[in-house]
Amino acid sequence: MYGKWSRVPHQLRPYRQWVLWFLRPRKDSDKFDKIPLDPITGEELKGWNKRKNWLSFEEAVHLQLEGRGDGIGFVCTGEDGLIWLDVDNAIDKEKRLSETVWKLHKLLHAPLEYSVSGTGFHIPLFAPSVVAAIEGTGKGRIKLDGARYDFGELEVFATSGFIALTGDFTDSSPSVIPNRDKVLDEFIKELWPDKWPPKRKVPKDKRAKSPRKVHLEPLTDADRLIIDQLRTARNGSKFNRLFGPGDGSGFALNDYRGCPSRSEADFTLAMLIAFRTCGLRGGGIDQVERIIRSSGLIRDKWDEQHGATTYLRGTLKRAILAQEKHGFLEPRPPKRPYKRRFPVVHPVPPVPRQRLDRLEQQSVLTDGSIRKEVRETYRVLRSRNRGRPYCSPSQQWLADERLVTVKTINNHLRMLRERGVILIDRKQQMDGSRGRGKMYWFLSYPPDSSCELGRQNG
Repeated sequence: MYGKWSRVPHQLRPYRQWVLWFLRPRKDSDKFDKIPLDPITGEELKGWNKRKNWLSFEEAVHLQLEGRGDGIGFVCTGEDGLIWLDVDNAIDKEKRLSETVWKLHKLLHAPLEYSVSGTGFHIPLFAPSVVAAIEGTGKGRIKLDGARYDFGELEVFATSGFIALTGDFTDSSPSVIPNRDKVLDEFIKELWPDKWPPKRKVPKDKRAKSPRKVHLEPLTDADRLIIDQLRTARNGSKFNRLFGPGDGSGFALNDYRGCPSRSEADFTLAMLIAFRTCGLRGGGIDQVERIIRSSGLIRDKWDEQHGATTYLRGTLKRAILAQEKHGFLEPRPPKRPYKRRFPVVHPVPPVPRQRLDRLEQQSVLTDGSIRKEVRETYRVLRSRNRGRPYCSPSQQWLADERLVTVKTINNHLRMLRERGVILIDRKQQMDGSRGRGKMYWFLSYPPDSSCELGRQNG
């Protein structure tokens, strides 16, 4: 099913971070570059490092076996502490490894795959602390020169780049990816003490220690109204927990107000406020900042300079963008007045209007020649006319009102029609057209009331 990719470790297959790649020759060189491939256009995939362009293992293998690309690649994200070692120029023409590379292979005892050039190999490992150390440098991978150890270069991929797999795993390599965190850390530290552990990179926007003084504007009446609305909203308990009493007293720094961290609490409160202040009639980010600065979450970190803005301003921008996906509170548009689509057309009776019964004539309810059950059905039917000589309830509704079956209602209506009490006609719509269902017209009661129900006058 997977062809040459059947030896890819099963632990890698659930990850949805695979891409296709193809070889492109370099100019004025006999070497090749491994370029990510767009499976739809067949050209270079520009956004290969974006999650939306990644494939599952099954999709990548299926497309590659169809002839799209020269191989499949695994995008490195550092998820679950997974890293890749890429060793270059470690195999000579006689397929022998240098002493240092052989020692590394024995220590790790992990799956080994030969690279495209045939002189290097790839090794997948789980090493969370190594991932964290490399990620702290801000680069996502490191390169270690192995010239003094009889091989080319050792490159450790943690959170950036992709590995161009060939599927050429050695027969002696295990099929399970091990956790070699401590072993790999000690190995690199022993051979490259000046490179490991790497120095952490501190962003320039986080080096400022002294907070910048921000001019605070007092709360307006509109701000206080927003706070009252947030306190009494459906999620008001959540807002009150994060906002506090609003009297200027701040929470302790280790008080996260039920959130995983203080930053999460800032972000959540900002989203709650942005819902009511960032709509068409709201005050925007300035109003959000005025309100949140009157909460108990206020701290000195909010005024630290992060690039061209402060920590709080950056948090508010991210919160507003996140809330924008769910929408803001907008004023309801005025309700459009109802306009009848068609003019009212009164139903036309199937008989002359002189034959229609007056509503106060209820002699059928006291006539002893009609059974009590049928008279009760007539009474329920007559209750639906609403001052008109007709009505159009469904037989199911009549059956539910009378607590009988539809078949019984149908028999009662037939008896009333044969007796000349009602006339059953097709339902007429308000626009004059014929509709679905039946319409019942109330007729004058026959003068001869001694005849039996269902018999004709003789």
